[in-house]
Amino acid sequence: MTAKGHGHAPLAVLGAPCSLSRRQASVECWARQDHNHRLSIGGGMPQSTVSSDSPDTNADWQARRQAAIPRGVSTLLPVFVAKAENAELWDVEGRRYIDFASGIAVLNIGHMHPRVKAAVAGQLEKFSHTCFQINPYPEYVQLAERLNQLAPGPTPKKTIFFNSGAEAVENAVKIARAHTRRNGVIAFSGGFHGRTMMA
Repeated sequence: MTAKGHGHAPLAVLGAPCSLSRRQASVECWARQDHNHRLSIGGGMPQSTVSSDSPDTNADWQARRQAAIPRGVSTLLPVFVAKAENAELWDVEGRRYIDFASGIAVLNIGHMHPRVKAAVAGQLEKFSHTCFQINPYPEYVQLAERLNQLAPGPTPKKTIFFNSGAEAVENAVKIARAHTRRNGVIAFSGGFHGRTMMA
């Protein structure tokens, strides 16, 4: 579906549901959605452009990626992101997209939120080593305490932080196995079970 806008940059919708397999979805689904769901949006949306000295295209970066990075490191989108703001992305060619994909990770309040930027900048001014097992720091404990307070139920709570969903899922399985003394794990087809041991 294509709509006429008001002079704004074309905007593609990324992340709509797709019936293709996971392997196919990496390229085919996004290419189809980019073709079928390209829009131009009207007033009320901030207009932004990407300025870059590099003439590289998404295809250029894809070729460089294939030459430098193992194929096992799959990526969801076929474009390379140059900048992002709120719910929008701009690729290295200056095209603008609505981002319905990145929220699976750490973007439930959008890209470049001012309070998040301020908190990160403030922490970098004080201490940037984030491995609590080597150098413990107060903010780790404070965040764990806050999450323990918010978690429902009357049972005691404890929190640990990981770098990725893979680590979180696999450590949860290890904890469950240790507690129950059972080795079996029930898995659901299409579910996420990490990218290493449980993949």
